[in-house]
Amino acid sequence: MKKTLALLLFVGASVVPAFAQSTACPVRLSAIVTYDAAEDFPTRIKIGKRNLVSEPENKLVLILDQDTPALRLVEIDSETNEVAVLAESTICVFLPGNHFAGDLEFDSLEITHENDDFAGEAKLQLRGQFSVDDEGNPYRIIKAALLGVLDDPLLPAMIKGDFTSDGRGFDADEAGL
Repeated sequence: MKKTLALLLFVGASVVPAFAQSTACPVRLSAIVTYDAAEDFPTRIKIGKRNLVSEPENKLVLILDQDTPALRLVEIDSETNEVAVLAESTICVFLPGNHFAGDLEFDSLEITHENDDFAGEAKLQLRGQFSVDDEGNPYRIIKAALLGVLDDPLLPAMIKGDFTSDGRGFDADEAGL
């Protein structure tokens, strides 16, 4: 009985990552918003980080919280370091091989483009992978694919794209994120 319990404890402990923590990874966004502006064909526009942050020099950061587990997308003001939460996960998982997946929900997502403005709730599925340093701590998003819906009452739209690394990650807890 004791040997079986010890084996179960060892196997269970080996599944939990040694680097359980909260890591903030600066990211870039490259995505396409597809919507129905005309009757017979979809319209596509390209969006990026500048469409999500309030000022172009602000940072877009994806927080990987392995303790909870949760994902958060935040904007960090470049002058004041003030943090605004843009989206949070409703469900998230971290898997071996440094893979993660989850749903991000925006209570209010506003995208301004030359001819059309979008505003509404948005739900995005996110699936990605991160790299780790020599100590096993996550430090860079390799790539995170996203697919979701922007529920604008006038212009409902589909969003498809990727988050990629925009710098080395840092400890989100130490930074107060």
